[in-house]
Amino acid sequence: MGPNVPVAAERDTHPETKSRATLWTEFDGAYLINPNNRAEVLDFTNVVMLTPYPARVWTGSLSTQNAGSTSTALRQREYSQINAYRALAGLGYIEEHPTWLPAMQATTLIFGLNGFWNHNPPVTWIGYNALAAKGASVSLVATTFTNPGVNTDSGFEREGGVVDEFIQDNGALNTKNLGHRARLLGPDFQAVAYGSVEAADSQKTAQHAISLVNPTKYFDRPLASFIAWPAPGYFPSRLMFGFSDNGYLYRWRFNPSPLTGGITPSIDRNNATVEAKIGGRSVLVANLQKDDESGLTWEFPFADLSMGWFNGPVFDNLGNRRSGVIPTDTKVEITVKGYVVAGVPMTYNYTVTVLADTNVTSVPLPVPKSSLANLSTRALIGQGDRVLIGGFIVGGTGPVKVIFRGQGPGLAKYGITNPAKKLKMELFQQGQSSQKLGENSSWKLGPHWRLLQSYQTNPSQDDEPAIAATLWPGAYTTVLSGEGEGVGIIEAFNIDGDSTTRLNEISTRGYVGQGGDQLIAGVVLLQPKKVLIRTQGPTLANYGVTGAVASTSLRVVRQSDGMEIAANTRWADAPGNTDLRAGGSLASFAPLNANEAALVLNLPAGAYTALVSTPGAPGVGIVEVFEF
Repeated sequence: MGPNVPVAAERDTHPETKSRATLWTEFDGAYLINPNNRAEVLDFTNVVMLTPYPARVWTGSLSTQNAGSTSTALRQREYSQINAYRALAGLGYIEEHPTWLPAMQATTLIFGLNGFWNHNPPVTWIGYNALAAKGASVSLVATTFTNPGVNTDSGFEREGGVVDEFIQDNGALNTKNLGHRARLLGPDFQAVAYGSVEAADSQKTAQHAISLVNPTKYFDRPLASFIAWPAPGYFPSRLMFGFSDNGYLYRWRFNPSPLTGGITPSIDRNNATVEAKIGGRSVLVANLQKDDESGLTWEFPFADLSMGWFNGPVFDNLGNRRSGVIPTDTKVEITVKGYVVAGVPMTYNYTVTVLADTNVTSVPLPVPKSSLANLSTRALIGQGDRVLIGGFIVGGTGPVKVIFRGQGPGLAKYGITNPAKKLKMELFQQGQSSQKLGENSSWKLGPHWRLLQSYQTNPSQDDEPAIAATLWPGAYTTVLSGEGEGVGIIEAFNIDGDSTTRLNEISTRGYVGQGGDQLIAGVVLLQPKKVLIRTQGPTLANYGVTGAVASTSLRVVRQSDGMEIAANTRWADAPGNTDLRAGGSLASFAPLNANEAALVLNLPAGAYTALVSTPGAPGVGIVEVFEF
């Protein structure tokens, strides 16, 4: 996809248009993040933003003045970090513009050769050429150690990367012009290119340059739109450190960003003022500066230790981070007055809630916009044909965030005498070939344990698995296996309160017997829906499944009171299955064998359980739930 393909509208909490399935991992530049969701921001910061950088691989040479190239892994990691910051600010993502890569490498080469950087390098520089000069003129540039470590006064640097430093603007002593930060968080940029070289000195200083490319297509933004950093919503405290003329104080930024037909309307900030409250208490806004590029910038230069804020270095003389810099969940309320935009006086109000990075707090699950919220399947599981397979169809046009959870040992407290042990969960995307997206055997060892704990969706036992994933429309399966044989459960939670994409089908393949060996599917409906619950048994032989159950029986029970809603053994015998018969609206969904059970039901909102058993010998079967 080229740089001019439209991105999502500003302030959209799903700022990406990529069309592939992906786990929510560190190397993907498109992220789902709602800055107003505490659990998401906590997870996003620790899983995405703090992921280590790969080893630097540069193929060039200073001695031969060869610009070479920077490894794809490092370039993508830098772009990923840019997009992580942009996602927190509610901005659309940017991706690589490959035609600018040679200029970026040429630029960083002459920086390394000369030991300086300059947006307008003189022709007398060693290795000067027109391509390098072109790259330097449009670049964001920096000089950093190859391995800067983490204990720096900026409070946020890791080995191998430079984007964090660009955001902090540690070297920009002018508190008025934010430079790098204003550029990286520009709403109109859609493309980026990155170059890097290592110098030959003993400190192994690395040179970096990033260029940003404006789009040829624009997206109108309303008059009240703005860019603020720290951004509205929950904001990680570790991002709130930077260097300024007056000490180690973070510079706040605000700038209106309306756009109509690719044209920014007139903006008069001469009389603009900023008022602030921290923790409900009015505070001084100091060093207020006004600039066409950066908008308004200011600081809070006070040392009220009772509030946990202070004026001074982030780290003490021993290199230890000072504790209690900003208490978690502190609300900073900002009011900006006096702007005149397109001739209209404007007042802006927004709140930044400072989030301590390690503090996990239980929060309610988001309410999905789709009808099916939670799906679960239970069966007797083991290895081989005895694994429990949960199939899920994601329908819609955009991605959706889902948590998959496996339970076995924890079922003992519910009276299950033979719970499955030593579980492993695997997640696959289905298509022409099955692609494994991830696996887990202990939720505490997975990267998203904070998210699971915040939403209280973590398994009850440490040795039970869970996977958090961002899924695009398509078909997926989760496979739950265990040691020996025992009862296990797979559950799927739609944790996306913004996406209209839905989980609109569940299918479970497992062992079907009687009593405690029934195959069970559970579903939670948020709105009244027509639902088809279908089983398969003998039909599975057509697909090469051995040991398929010869016949199935189906019961549907309301979970609130255990009342049986309906039951069926042979699908054609159910009075309510008119839509499944020839000529009916759901005829294409009818079971292929008369000995397979199915029910078409109009169900109110609520939680329901489908229980599949067999009147004959046990075997492998499937239960499916469709909503219409």
